[in-house]
Amino acid sequence: MSERLASDRTLAVALAVVMVLSVVGGTVTFSTEPASAATQQTASRFEVVDVGTDPETGDLAVKIRATSDKQVRNFNFEYNDTSTKTTPGTTDLSTSDIHTAVYDDGTAFTPGDPVSKDSGNNGEVIFYFDSGSTDYDFVSNAFRVNVTAYDGTYATADTGNRSMLTANHYRIDAVDHTGSPLGAAPMLLYDANTNESHGFSFIQSGSKTFHCRGVDDGGTCTNPDTGTASNLVAHNPDITMQNDVVPAPLSVEAFSLAESNATGKVTPSAGSTTITADTPRAPVFPTWTSLLSGNDDPNVENFTVYDENGNVVVRKTGMQYPEGPPALLAPNERYTFSLENGSSFGVENRTLAAPTKGPMGAQFRMESGPVDTSTVAGQVVDENGNPVSDAVVVAQPERSSGSRMDVYNSTTTDGNGLFAMTLPATSQFSDELSIRVVGTDTSGGTPVYYPTTDANGGQGYVVQSDKTVLPPIELRKGGRVAVDITSPTPSLSVPGVFTSLSQTSTAYPQLTRTANSQAFTELAFGNQKPSSASVALLSPATGSETDVTYNVWGLKSIPANNLCVGNVEVTQGADTTASCSLETGGKINLNVEQYDSVVQKQSAEPQTVDTGFFFRNELVVRNATTGNVTTFLGPDGLQQIFLGSSGNGATIPVPAGDYELELRPVADVARVTTVNDTAKVTVSAGSTTDVTLDRGRAFEIRPVFSRMDRSLDRGGDNTIAVQVLDPLTGQSLDDSNVSATVGLRYGNGTTAVEPVELTYNSTDGSFDTETFTPTDYGIDAGTYEIAVTASNQSGTRTYNSTIETPIQVTDFQTYVDLDSQSVAPGGSVRGLLKAYKDGTGVDAPANNVTIEIYDRNRKLVSSTTPDSGISSGEGTFVLSMPDSAGEYLIVTRITSNAGDQSVARRAVRVSAVDLSVETDRRTYAPDDPVRVTVEATNANDGSAISDATVALRINGQEKPITTDSNGRASTTLKPGEFADNKTWSRGYPITAVFAQETDSGVVRKTVRTGFGVRLFDVRSRPTSRTFGPAESAKIDVRVSTSKTISSVAVTELDGEAVTFDGSDVTKVASGLYRVDLGQQPAGRHVATATVTTASGDEETATTGFAVKSYDVAASLNKRTFDSGETVEVTVGVRKTDGTAVSSKSVTAILNETGPTRQVDSATTTTDADGTASFSLSPSSGGGHYVKITVGNQERYLGLLVNDVSVRLEDGSGNEVNGYDVDAGTTETIHVNATKSDDTAVADGSNVTAGVVAFGERTKLGNATTSGGTASVQFTVPDDIPAREYPLGVFVTTPNGQGFVTGTLNVSGANAKQIEASTNGTDFTPGDTVELSATVTTGDGSPVANEDVDFTLRTEGAPDRTVKTVTTNADGVATYDYDTTGDSSGAYALRASLNETASIKAYSGYRLRSLDVDIEAADGPYNPGDSVSLTVYANDSATGNPVTATGGSIRLSLPGSNAEKSLSLSGQSPYDMSITVPSAGDVTGTRSVSVTIDKDAATDSDSTLVDVESASASANLSIPRPVTAGQSTTVTVNGTVDETAVLTAYSPAADSVAFNDSVTVSSSSDTTKSMTINSSGTHLVKLSVPGVGTVRKVLDVEPAGSDPSVWTGTGVDANATTFASDEDIFIKTDRADATATVVGENETFTVMLDSTKDGTHYGTLNQSLSDGYYLVRLDDDDATNLDSTVVEVSD
Repeated sequence: MSERLASDRTLAVALAVVMVLSVVGGTVTFSTEPASAATQQTASRFEVVDVGTDPETGDLAVKIRATSDKQVRNFNFEYNDTSTKTTPGTTDLSTSDIHTAVYDDGTAFTPGDPVSKDSGNNGEVIFYFDSGSTDYDFVSNAFRVNVTAYDGTYATADTGNRSMLTANHYRIDAVDHTGSPLGAAPMLLYDANTNESHGFSFIQSGSKTFHCRGVDDGGTCTNPDTGTASNLVAHNPDITMQNDVVPAPLSVEAFSLAESNATGKVTPSAGSTTITADTPRAPVFPTWTSLLSGNDDPNVENFTVYDENGNVVVRKTGMQYPEGPPALLAPNERYTFSLENGSSFGVENRTLAAPTKGPMGAQFRMESGPVDTSTVAGQVVDENGNPVSDAVVVAQPERSSGSRMDVYNSTTTDGNGLFAMTLPATSQFSDELSIRVVGTDTSGGTPVYYPTTDANGGQGYVVQSDKTVLPPIELRKGGRVAVDITSPTPSLSVPGVFTSLSQTSTAYPQLTRTANSQAFTELAFGNQKPSSASVALLSPATGSETDVTYNVWGLKSIPANNLCVGNVEVTQGADTTASCSLETGGKINLNVEQYDSVVQKQSAEPQTVDTGFFFRNELVVRNATTGNVTTFLGPDGLQQIFLGSSGNGATIPVPAGDYELELRPVADVARVTTVNDTAKVTVSAGSTTDVTLDRGRAFEIRPVFSRMDRSLDRGGDNTIAVQVLDPLTGQSLDDSNVSATVGLRYGNGTTAVEPVELTYNSTDGSFDTETFTPTDYGIDAGTYEIAVTASNQSGTRTYNSTIETPIQVTDFQTYVDLDSQSVAPGGSVRGLLKAYKDGTGVDAPANNVTIEIYDRNRKLVSSTTPDSGISSGEGTFVLSMPDSAGEYLIVTRITSNAGDQSVARRAVRVSAVDLSVETDRRTYAPDDPVRVTVEATNANDGSAISDATVALRINGQEKPITTDSNGRASTTLKPGEFADNKTWSRGYPITAVFAQETDSGVVRKTVRTGFGVRLFDVRSRPTSRTFGPAESAKIDVRVSTSKTISSVAVTELDGEAVTFDGSDVTKVASGLYRVDLGQQPAGRHVATATVTTASGDEETATTGFAVKSYDVAASLNKRTFDSGETVEVTVGVRKTDGTAVSSKSVTAILNETGPTRQVDSATTTTDADGTASFSLSPSSGGGHYVKITVGNQERYLGLLVNDVSVRLEDGSGNEVNGYDVDAGTTETIHVNATKSDDTAVADGSNVTAGVVAFGERTKLGNATTSGGTASVQFTVPDDIPAREYPLGVFVTTPNGQGFVTGTLNVSGANAKQIEASTNGTDFTPGDTVELSATVTTGDGSPVANEDVDFTLRTEGAPDRTVKTVTTNADGVATYDYDTTGDSSGAYALRASLNETASIKAYSGYRLRSLDVDIEAADGPYNPGDSVSLTVYANDSATGNPVTATGGSIRLSLPGSNAEKSLSLSGQSPYDMSITVPSAGDVTGTRSVSVTIDKDAATDSDSTLVDVESASASANLSIPRPVTAGQSTTVTVNGTVDETAVLTAYSPAADSVAFNDSVTVSSSSDTTKSMTINSSGTHLVKLSVPGVGTVRKVLDVEPAGSDPSVWTGTGVDANATTFASDEDIFIKTDRADATATVVGENETFTVMLDSTKDGTHYGTLNQSLSDGYYLVRLDDDDATNLDSTVVEVSD
């Protein structure tokens, strides 16, 4: 028996280990609350709770327990052996019959001592009898013990002072299927009538005894005082332990841990009952948890398991914990788990089936609150596509593994293999779903299918709409492997074995385990025990690419000394028998060392090879002779639990023989190499062989993108080139160190193209092939994974690293352009197909074009062909989208007339609801509240959705809001309620979940947004806008001086992690740090600086700069072209100092977008002015761009080509530029589209209209043409802001595209609009800035009582809503903002409506702690001259000059700038200069700007200078007088022949009065007719390339009477002389005019907007200095309409 008990202990330990890893929460629990004792007639004070023996003496022990707080003492005992009728009489502690009594805390109990609930630990006392000298014995048959208090007899004692127990009422003996006693085994306890669980007890030494708390009345345990059924006590051999009390009637069920067999439920009879564990069962341990992370676990009150006939297997009512009693299930049968809470979620039913016997866990995920759900439907089929009925389908997290099922929901397939269940939308979780299917079909008791988990090819399943239909789920063929285990000796001391089975597949690039099973089995050979044992494991059926290996390890020691290994073929539905003799094996002691580089191998770091190691790595041990797998250790198995250990290594048991080892990380693309050793490892029986495998950090495999295309030409030769870098040195490796291969893989990871060797190319240090042709390998067009593996061979060991990335295989380029990325359920999406091969359009008939719709789970939803095919590379289609909301993929497959293939993909969202969610700011300070606004509209018609619930979820919490009549809802999220530690420490994602009940069900939509948090202000900018290739690029980082800074560094450059810190950083001044990035390559760069404070807070700031050898300017003659027009491109190339670069090669390439293809190109060199010109010809309509290359610098220009002429019309066919619409109305856009021959486009051509509003493109609607016309109807929202919106209309035909722009001008009383302003543009820190907003309706009426948010935004700081102000009766809201404490810089003001944040307007101002002014020496200047400047830099607050710390000067030139940094010393002012380049055309009016830095403050100023040619000239002649509105002839000539620009404007006007080109000739005069419509003073400019600017001042006389201006002391009193403090009334007969009053040192503007008796006037009420002042009359179109002079004198 001792051997059997040792076996029990070993298996119990093994089971515990396994359950820790694979069953619920890491524990195994047979738990229940003890049942209470039966109620007595009077209040009980004590009870007999157990009788047993003293483990040392064997004496009878009786335990009593107090049941009340009242003390009780003086106990008498009566003993009656009911079988022998032995009655030794009444005794007590005072006699020698009882030799000892102790409290349960170990203290002595003496005669007269009291007992109550407060006594000892649990109010218990144990009395030990002298069984050797008396007849008070513990016997195996039933006997009765009566106990009374206060020395009374049982017959006379009060019922509260007496207690009776009949010992050994039930004795249950448990045996296994061979009749051998079970050792330690759990016994489940039930109510014999209802199967209510009463918990469990443990069988020990093969039996379990139950005592009766009363008397045996005809086999029934009865309370002698009441005559009713009494409770039972599960006897514990250790009398000191607590006892389980079980109500009667009782049924029991024992479970053999060794064999996973159960006895079935048995109702014991009084006396002895034998139960046999011979029925295979799977103990399932149920728990439940919240569906949504962070929520409370659901409260399950009642739990019931039913079999498929509706019979109760187990039940538990009145539950208090999130776990249920275990249920013993028959394998391959269906059971229903029912969870109930009548006041919460009601009843939730889950269907489960155990695929095999043995323990497993089931965690049910449930939620009592609102959850987004979808009906998920699918079909289970076998490997031949036939439906599988009665299969249990479980939805679980994608990464579920082990023996625990994590159940979102479950169901059963019907006769057609179909199933449906409700599942949560996966947008609420971090994981997608997988589907686990357990078949219930058997053949002769053998399962026909192997339990299959389908994770959608590793992608996981997505639940996204009101109904999700999954692709067919294939249930794998299965059978059973029965391993007959025998002993090589008559009696082998192996108490049990661990058996594991693995299926491996060669269909993948590396051997992959595709299934595994394991089991524990108790063994005992010899000594009249069976000479063999059988272990049965489920297995998938084997095939041509799969093998099955089993391992049997003896568990006498770890690692196993006795074991056997075999390979078997498995047939569906059949038992495969294999013989296995537990021979003495050997061991491989594996150690692993890791190098930084397997090439360098400088020093190795030992790795700890333990259980956890094999959850990150896989080890394959192969038989060196046969190549068969002997052992496969990895994260999806349990063998590693039973490995031995030696130092840092692991000891692996194997049979004697020769082996090869392969060690690899679990992920194919990993940070370490694999290592495959072909050297034989010889293992002898009873010995250990040491093996040390080394590996290294993964090689860096870097594609040479300049030699590779983004896709593979399916039928052509493709170049694949990679460089392999040493991970330690970063140096490129050649073929003396490594080799490389390339292959293709399918999406599920299996091999599509076997690895192809790459050849080392010493030219660029790459491994390449230029002849990789997919058709050579039978590959169709599609998306694959391209995998490149780098290998290092060192002796018998090969080290591999792999990278893989998706790649498209296609014969030609295909592009799909959709009219919308989001449509309503059942709506139509219109698309344009473009297909080109080598720049030539592809032809394909309609039946060779397939358009498929797939859902997120890659299930084919529909497939169709378009009405027409593809002609000359273009075609169109209209596609009806599914009725179910969700994300879909449109896949277009084309086979051309030439047999070539191509595939293109585009994503589309189907949604009944358009839901937007935004925060009121982009960034926040840690204590700021976050205001969130959502808007819900009907996706069909754009109408608002009111009374819908939107749940905002943030940081594990939820806040519901309800939409108003406009479909909007807003709320404020306060950090004290939603943030950890009551402040925002980081940005949080916000999820908005829309839900509304409709007649057809609940419509849901989920949208996410987020916000950023800035802990403190950080700003960065480059010290110069551009740097030369030989210069060090530097950026300045500005930090709040209130922070103590511990480090400043640039941590990211162009998206790559870098480190520029320490000596690279200079502290220029308090709060200012300069980081030297060294020389950087030519191009645009983006740098991110990271600043860390002494307290550990961290913030970043990002800036950009350019490194270039040249300034490259480029322009087009226009942006929109008709088909057939030439695209004229002009390029200017200058050095960074502004000097023109001649004879420089310039290339211009015209590309069409979608798909990108080159349609024209040209190369030329620049002329003496650094200019190059190109004429390029587009071939078709659509988007295009020009790529310009100069050296290693590039520029891009976008343009649009129309091969369809589109115009906007009114309802009568008249062409219009836009539409005036009212808010809240339904409007129509009329479109006319014609081909190049002016005939109507094909009927059915698609028309899409949209506007740009608030920075986003909004689709207005679709229509199709008939006779070349179409009408698009749309509804203007009620509350849209009144303003002008850009309108765009696209027309797509089978043979081309067209585009037209216009405007949509919204007005109307419903439309609100807002204007923002400040009372100035420049302020000094500490000034008060008046922030102002005016809210009106579309008709100009003020809106009172409207809350307006004033928000300030500046670089490097969080947005701040500084105040919410309510508008007054005039619709005006103002706030005086104190700038004290604000940093210098530009501030943007956003004024927005508090309840409708999308209605907003912007203004701004600048805080200047520096005041910079520049003065330029009088010009004009010639090319090559130096422009001399004096720069004044003063403190804005004090006006005192400052000592600058840096700066720059820039001269703006055509398309480029001459710029240089300044090195300044001493105080302001500073004299400086910049040279006008002598080469190239630099003539004209040029801007010179200077930026001055003073520590962290900066300011700029600019002025204009005229640059004229020294050798060329031009003349401008204008005859006088010139009358407004009448034409005058202008004459020009010069010494050059150029096209010049003639411009006339008034200095006070908002727009030019005249602008046109004119030819300047060196041989003759040229005339130009010019008309200026307004009178007053005008400036006329003639801008001549190569010459400069010629200016004339022109006074234009009015066409009628002259407007007049006069002054006075009142409206009716005229005067020209005034006292210094006297108001000056300025009057005119011209409406809408202004007056400009100019003195010697001051200028004032007066609005003449008051009127009296036809006189328009305004008042200047300033205190003026003595002197003369010019009063000038201006209006919006002209300056100096009239003037007068006044004198101020006291």
